[in-house]
Amino acid sequence: MTDPAPGEPDFVAWGVDWPVEGEVSPETGAEPVADVSPAALPAREEEEEGPPALMTILEGMLFLGDEPVSAALAGRTVPGLDVTAFERAVSSLNRRYRAQNRPYAIRRRGNGYEMALIPRYGYLEDRIRGEPRSMRVEGNLLDALAIVAFRQPVTRAAADSLKGGDTGPALRQLVRLGLVAQQGGAKGVYVTTPAFLKLFQIDRIEDLPRPADLEQA
Repeated sequence: MTDPAPGEPDFVAWGVDWPVEGEVSPETGAEPVADVSPAALPAREEEEEGPPALMTILEGMLFLGDEPVSAALAGRTVPGLDVTAFERAVSSLNRRYRAQNRPYAIRRRGNGYEMALIPRYGYLEDRIRGEPRSMRVEGNLLDALAIVAFRQPVTRAAADSLKGGDTGPALRQLVRLGLVAQQGGAKGVYVTTPAFLKLFQIDRIEDLPRPADLEQA
């Protein structure tokens, strides 16, 4: 009598029953694999898109960095934005950056705000852009710069009168140094620049202490 071959119902080898094709093994309890094709997966719900929040818009404007962002400037993009809501959004963003240990923060510059590295990471800017060149402002340059800083916008004639002499050469040198500029391209009307604020490490011109002699002039 011929023994049954593997796969036939009565085949036994070394005391082990071989499962027949298509039969589920009682030891493993294996079951057919479920359909996992993409069509069988639940559809992913798409996120609803809505208008961006105020802080998102403000953050985007700050990252552009072309000029300080004021409440008035932000209001051109967010109609109806008032100063209180604007200042609240700035404070909220700064709290978020501190909580997330970001290397940057929003700081005041002039009448608006800008994004800048916090002092702890200020060395990064020097490494990327190069060490800031030293700048000595003294003598006639310092006199003319003080007049512009405290009386801006100031005309050349007014600067000459306050100085008691010709301020033209000093003003032209200050323009070349980037500390002074002609306001709105108007020839002979001078104002300080962001480079002036950075040189004296202040956020806005109002932070400068006012000398008594200019107050009385």
